Amino acid sequence: MASNWQDELTLLESMDYMLTNGMDCDISFKLGKAGSDVVPAHKFVLAIRSSKDSTVEIPDVESDTFKCFLRYLYTDKCTITADNVTALMYTANKYNVGRLVNECSQFMTDNLSTANVCTIMETAHVFDNRDLRQSCLEFIEKHSNVIVKEKLLSDLGHECLGDVLRSDNLKASEEDIFTAVLSWADRRCTDKDIEVNDSNRRHVLGDLLYLLRFPLISQEKFVSISEKHAELFTSEEQIMLLRGYITSDFSKTRFQSKQRATVAWKIVHMQDTCYRFKDDNINGSGWMSTEPDILQFMVSEAVDIVGLILFGCEGATYHVHIEIIELCQKTNTTVNLLPNEKTFKVLFNKPVTVKPSTYYTLKVSLGNGKKGYSGRNGMESVTCKTIVFTFKTAASKNNCTAVDKGQVFGIIFE
Repeated sequence: MASNWQDELTLLESMDYMLTNGMDCDISFKLGKAGSDVVPAHKFVLAIRSSKDSTVEIPDVESDTFKCFLRYLYTDKCTITADNVTALMYTANKYNVGRLVNECSQFMTDNLSTANVCTIMETAHVFDNRDLRQSCLEFIEKHSNVIVKEKLLSDLGHECLGDVLRSDNLKASEEDIFTAVLSWADRRCTDKDIEVNDSNRRHVLGDLLYLLRFPLISQEKFVSISEKHAELFTSEEQIMLLRGYITSDFSKTRFQSKQRATVAWKIVHMQDTCYRFKDDNINGSGWMSTEPDILQFMVSEAVDIVGLILFGCEGATYHVHIEIIELCQKTNTTVNLLPNEKTFKVLFNKPVTVKPSTYYTLKVSLGNGKKGYSGRNGMESVTCKTIVFTFKTAASKNNCTAVDKGQVFGIIFE
């Protein structure tokens, strides 16, 4: 008996053979806008593999993509590449072939790079693929320093850019993020064929501007930005931000002031502390806080001051107000000490830069709280990480805090 082509083939191989050779096909598809590419298939296979009705004319899918898609319907296999994955996902999504959608999504996830992640995130948004979108966001967070500096965020649409800017996990400075967002706005202006200026940038950004955390940058840098890009902000927004810098209270602005997690991690793990008392030079809990404790200090090199370590009393609650008078830096917070704590840490809302060879005045108020510990035999000069801190007793009323005694156990810097 003569051998048939089916004899040596498995079921899937037979299906593939019939598709490839157009055998016994009972439906044809006209593909592409011109409809000149005709691909034959079998109604039975389409009926069991896709929940959509068969469509004869498909102007939004090209022939090569559809052939790959059909091969997957017939054999559960097709070759997914970087060149066809987006179009293939579109086709699979259109015809509700969920397994192929998932395979395309996994391919994209496995091949994310700084160059393509923003484009893929937009693709995930268009297809409402939340898992892929989240994978892209996590990749951007992990590699945000490169993505932000190379201004690759411009490939994102409005909603996805919002997702990125809301993230607390970006590893980039707020100034670099601002520059990248300006580049995004410039591209939107160009796409809309409107002039690239600050007024139009604000128009295309809309409320995205409020996701930029201007309270995390210095007052001097914000003043420079607002002078250069005056029409990017309303007069009220500029006033409220400047008022926030002066009072350290940005609650009345619409701009976020929360530290991004990577910045907070850096402050906690990469900081140094200059202690002006040794551990065995701490007095008992008898220091009154009815008046502000004032102390002056100077550094040999420019550093960023992150916060202070202050004396307190075990289990006490203090309403803390700290000022660096010359820098108009103010911080307000409430601290609850544990039963075994003698000192506590207060971090500023943002680091402040102090210049060398200039005395700065620290003013600390503990809200007339419980009597606390204090230091004795303080050191006038302390060297920490090659930086020399020099302390001086303030000439004004200082609640008896001086170089050799009193409040302010240490200065946290980076």
